[in-house]
Amino acid sequence: MKKNKPIILLIILISSIYNCLGQTVLSDPHWELIWEDHFNNLSSIWEVRNNYDHYGEPQVYTNRSNNVYISNGNLVLQMNEELYHCTDLHSDACNKEWYSYTSGCVESIGAYDIQYGLIQAKVKLPYGYGFFPAFWTLVGNSVSPFGSNAAEIDIFEMLGHLPSNIITTNMHTCYPSGICEPSYYQESTMGTYTSYHIYSIAWSPSKIVWYVDGFPIRISDNIGIIDPVKIILNFALYKYNPPNSSTPFPSKMYVDFVKVHQLRNDCNNNLIINNSNNFLTLDNKVKKSITINNSVSIPSSTSVYLRASQSFLIAGSFTVPIGSSFFVDVNPCH
Repeated sequence: MKKNKPIILLIILISSIYNCLGQTVLSDPHWELIWEDHFNNLSSIWEVRNNYDHYGEPQVYTNRSNNVYISNGNLVLQMNEELYHCTDLHSDACNKEWYSYTSGCVESIGAYDIQYGLIQAKVKLPYGYGFFPAFWTLVGNSVSPFGSNAAEIDIFEMLGHLPSNIITTNMHTCYPSGICEPSYYQESTMGTYTSYHIYSIAWSPSKIVWYVDGFPIRISDNIGIIDPVKIILNFALYKYNPPNSSTPFPSKMYVDFVKVHQLRNDCNNNLIINNSNNFLTLDNKVKKSITINNSVSIPSSTSVYLRASQSFLIAGSFTVPIGSSFFVDVNPCH
């Protein structure tokens, strides 16, 4: 136990450096871009839900041009207050014949399912009582049926009855037996979400980290979400706090981009750093182990990211100069 104490203190120091100097997950070169969409058009990545209300919420999703469309390089999901007649009545679609609200929902198709990685979107949201926009993942269409679990990660959910600087995050798992784990709901404070922000998760077999604009707002153990997932963006109404006379209609959710990354791995090899110049020649791949030997200092005005799958060791003195920043993570490869 005594040998572990310096490492624990070091990780606390690293966290302080990381937060103070502005180093973010978005600039970590270990992440390799897998796919992205900047919404110059409504691409084949997405299925636009139509005549759809899976959760019995006040709105119904349609594929009409006043609910889902492209404008100035944004995907726009628009909520309208209007009477809508739903003729497609069956399970997992319309739950009632008439709706008073219509909106938009898109889901990535099975070919774009992702298992672990950095998932992010740049989004601007409206604010109104009863609004419930979300960016989330659910077990993917490539997994049949439900894989190991029907699991959900809420990258954000915004609840219009809460202040406009509150982001909510959550996790759910429902197993084929029908047993559902309790939700892991949490509220976090941020700047108002009516401005553009980049919302992200870094998802691995052991943990999930939530970010806003690259800065961590929550970290949690992975509760067993292991299957490939699809990505969902939707603009819902919260059925437990429905709209009132103050709620603005129509209102729009703007999505500037969606990006999906995975880590660049070299998990069978070790990295040994013997001098400061080694930091300038990193290949930025996840190593099996990382050892820093001798008296080593990070070069001035440099951001350094180190990731290992099994261990990280400082075997000599180690310095992070003012103006430089340092991040280390030890997490199993996948």
